[in-house]
Amino acid sequence: MLATSVDADTIYAVPTEIDNPVDAARKLCDALADCDGRDRAALAERLGQRKAFAYVRRQVAPDQARRVADLNLDGIGFTNIAMGVFGFAEIIRNLELPAESRDIVKAKISGLMPTRRRTGPCAISR
Repeated sequence: MLATSVDADTIYAVPTEIDNPVDAARKLCDALADCDGRDRAALAERLGQRKAFAYVRRQVAPDQARRVADLNLDGIGFTNIAMGVFGFAEIIRNLELPAESRDIVKAKISGLMPTRRRTGPCAISR
């Protein structure tokens, strides 16, 4: 297996639909169960901006997503994002080889991450 993809839950917000950002951030952090004071303050700030979209948390565990969904908060939604996972056996096998025999891309790789403006296919600089 060279690579596979797995779905990861992502929680997002529509801040313009949230009446009380501080209360929403408190409830979300309680449901996520791993926020500290800084995380809560940063989330409250993001939720308080008058924007159409803000990330709450990317790549959450299923139990965290369930707890947040159970809150049924206005302006909070979910999406699944496919993440690429590389085959660990191939990585380990490659690392077992002497350094001069490893299959390594030494050129710069660009254009793999999505952008708002698509400039063309990914490229490997030579």
